[in-house]
Amino acid sequence: MPNLRLEDENMVVSVTYTTPFGEDPVVSSPDVISLVGMCRSLHSVDPMIKIRFVETVIAGVYDYNFDNIDGRKWKQTIDFRTTPKDPGMTFNVPDMFRLSEFSAQRPLRDHLVFIRNKYGVTGVKVDWK
Repeated sequence: MPNLRLEDENMVVSVTYTTPFGEDPVVSSPDVISLVGMCRSLHSVDPMIKIRFVETVIAGVYDYNFDNIDGRKWKQTIDFRTTPKDPGMTFNVPDMFRLSEFSAQRPLRDHLVFIRNKYGVTGVKVDWK
């Protein structure tokens, strides 16, 4: 499976996919540019160590997790098997998050669902340095 890797002085983004984002996705794909921008926006509101959106051993089921700098963790499962455009979700979030933090991460999650369906994304890994 192809892998797209973007790195700057603050973060590394890795995307595994089945359908290409375009000829030069780093420069020309609005979906890649949006992904990176949303990760940066979330990090500015809710500082992160890492974000993961990765297909599990069960095809169509993804783990969506992030670890905050302050030790809090978000763990969610997203199940695309029956309704890919409106997937089922379960949450295992024992740590408290403020509404502003939750609101900031929703556009990213929605975009991950979108690019999963459009490009066959099987994994997104974001790490901050």
